[in-house]
Amino acid sequence: MQTSCPIDGTSLSDQRAARFRELVIQREEWLVERVLKYAHHYGYTQYSSTLLEAWRQSIVGLSMTLIEMSPLLKQDNFSATSARLLVEKNYLSNPMVRYGVEQARSHRSRGIELPLFLAAMKTYRKTYSDLFSEECPYLDHIDLYKTFILEMFDLIEIGCISEWSAMTLSDEILSLQKQNRETIEEKLTYLTIFESLRDPVIFIDARGAIKNMNKSAFSYFSGDDTPGALYYGRKKIGDIETMLEPFLRNGASDCDFPDCELSTVNGARRFNIKTRRMTDSSERFAGTVLICTDITDYMNALRDASAADRAKSDFLATMSHELRTPAAGVLGASDLLKDTDLTPDQRWLLDLIETSGSSLLSILNEILDYSRYSEAGIETEIVAFEPRVIVSNVEKILRHQAMRKGVSLSVSVSDTVPSFLRGDSDKAGRVLLNLVGNAIKFTEKGQVTISVDCLSSARDGRAHLKFSISDTGIGIPPEVQSKLFTPFWQADATVSRRFGGTGLGLAICKRIIDALGGTIGATSRVGAGSVFWFSLDFEKSQDAGEQAVQPVLPDIPPHSILIVEDNIINQMIESSLLKRSGHTVDLAEDGEKALQILSCKSYDIILLDLHLPGIDGDTLIRRIRRSKTTIRDIPIIVLSADLDKTTIARCFEAGANGFLGKPLQIKELNKLLHDLAPNEASTPTHGNEVPALNESVVAQHIRELSTETTLEIIDAFRTTARETCTEMETALQCRDRKRVAFCAHKLKGGALNLGLPRVAKEAEKLEYGAFFQSDDALTVSLNDLTELILQAQTELDRFLQPRKPAK
Repeated sequence: MQTSCPIDGTSLSDQRAARFRELVIQREEWLVERVLKYAHHYGYTQYSSTLLEAWRQSIVGLSMTLIEMSPLLKQDNFSATSARLLVEKNYLSNPMVRYGVEQARSHRSRGIELPLFLAAMKTYRKTYSDLFSEECPYLDHIDLYKTFILEMFDLIEIGCISEWSAMTLSDEILSLQKQNRETIEEKLTYLTIFESLRDPVIFIDARGAIKNMNKSAFSYFSGDDTPGALYYGRKKIGDIETMLEPFLRNGASDCDFPDCELSTVNGARRFNIKTRRMTDSSERFAGTVLICTDITDYMNALRDASAADRAKSDFLATMSHELRTPAAGVLGASDLLKDTDLTPDQRWLLDLIETSGSSLLSILNEILDYSRYSEAGIETEIVAFEPRVIVSNVEKILRHQAMRKGVSLSVSVSDTVPSFLRGDSDKAGRVLLNLVGNAIKFTEKGQVTISVDCLSSARDGRAHLKFSISDTGIGIPPEVQSKLFTPFWQADATVSRRFGGTGLGLAICKRIIDALGGTIGATSRVGAGSVFWFSLDFEKSQDAGEQAVQPVLPDIPPHSILIVEDNIINQMIESSLLKRSGHTVDLAEDGEKALQILSCKSYDIILLDLHLPGIDGDTLIRRIRRSKTTIRDIPIIVLSADLDKTTIARCFEAGANGFLGKPLQIKELNKLLHDLAPNEASTPTHGNEVPALNESVVAQHIRELSTETTLEIIDAFRTTARETCTEMETALQCRDRKRVAFCAHKLKGGALNLGLPRVAKEAEKLEYGAFFQSDDALTVSLNDLTELILQAQTELDRFLQPRKPAK
């Protein structure tokens, strides 16, 4: 590093002084570390401050005094000049001598003797000399700098000796008395602060013994709230050291214990405990400080808030079930009525019933979706899609609604819009559907136009699309346009009475667009219509080959299905829909009845409601999966109006194979039956015909639970599978075959839920073989199972890699 300061027009002697100043200032940290190193080596730290800042201030003060004398470096004969100063009567006017006098007074008042002080000053002299010898050996005239340092420290010693020799014994006693008073005052100040701290604070020495604790700590653990009770020796510690021992095992390092329960005089309390090493640069006080923050009230409040949140979620789940169930009944009954002979008036009434039921279900979905988005946020899923198809689908869905009102619905997609894109098409389509539906609802006559434009096509392979929905409806006053996307808000009460709705649709749209990183807005004039728009960025796709191809499902063969449902209306509708599709159906109104029926008859599928009297749905699933008979292998599909993500995850954890929302949609059921076909007990599989991964099962988890949650479930399976195999290995060594069977059964259930049939089959083989196979055979089977788990994890990684969110 170049340390010189070449200044145009300056002499070499001026540059010497400038270099000295620069070096001393720039190497402050180095000087502090070096002088402390020497002090430790020679044992001087036992008389010094424990805080590093005291050493820094000492170096800073000395460096500033040396810099004040640095102009002498401009003179080649500065040594002779300094010597002349010493023989003058006013030698105390020299800054270095004055510095020595001040240091002598300060150190003597603390009881330091002259020989010790002079010896300590030698470490400072050596430190500054080392600076030029080690850090800047290439400097010109380096001997000149080192001679300057020696001369300056000689002046410091002269000041020290003159001050020490000038003070009488009486003066020294008075000085020590004054210093003692100041020390006591300082100690009492910090002791008072320590005792006043609200949190319990405990000092532990290097042996792990309590040296002191403040009033708060003593009050918590002994009941005495007298400040200084331990410091002045009136109280004993008792069993407190034993209680705190677990937190002192790592006394050499700083540790945090976020939530610990300790016994106090008021019962068990929860604390956030932090252990911190003593801050001591002198290394004289090796110990630990315990800081205990009482978090009992906070944790209780957190528990109460969590309970309230669970109560709200339970209420929403109950309301979802109680409201969706009759709505599903209305829609299911109307769907069945369509296949009967109806007069025109009856068909018109049926259309009215279906429209009203759909409207009711739509309003309910908005309320529940808004609540769910508020709690869990919005998760996105990137897929390949055609933007023109999304717009066309929305137009097809709403065309009949517009025709009934006599409103023209048209679509305009710019030629600049790419044919293929990648993004969350489902949520973009949902926002578009909501905005177009609103436009039709608030337009009495005229037209609604859907426009899509590509505002920019970035070079990085992205396209910025703007969707606009213009109408000739009632319009929106300017003073209320800023509130359009506020939850539960509508322009005025007459709008709600006239057009209905919850006032949540636009709020949900905004949340979705915000989650997708886009913008949404509106412009309007009263009586002239409105334009609602949103814009989003999408990735470009090169060709149609990137599109997600929807598989064509083969005809689903008839199945024997047991419906477990307590609602009579739902029983009638679901059984009628299934029978119309060719399936045979039996009914059970509760869990006990279902178990009775299953004890006498087997089925291809169990279609199960969650909210049942007596045994609830997920408990029934667990009982079926733990059965010793073949019913444990029957695929179970949950059919519920409770679409909460936690509920869905709980069902899969219990052992369900699929989850469908009410009302029952035959197309969705048929797709799920097709996906489950490889896992059905009736499907013959032999050897390598069993797939390592049933991708459809994982795909369903992604659809129902989101990609992020599915990845968390898979990570949990990796950990538990590894731990379970280790547990089985230990059980084998201990000849605990019952434990082996239990672990294998547990692993089988997890594998089935993740679509790993080959792992499940090998786990089942180990489960039943645990009671009659030899130890060697079981060891081979366990090794095979471990290998299959590794293969399955590789298949999961391959399948999930393109679906993982970008970091």
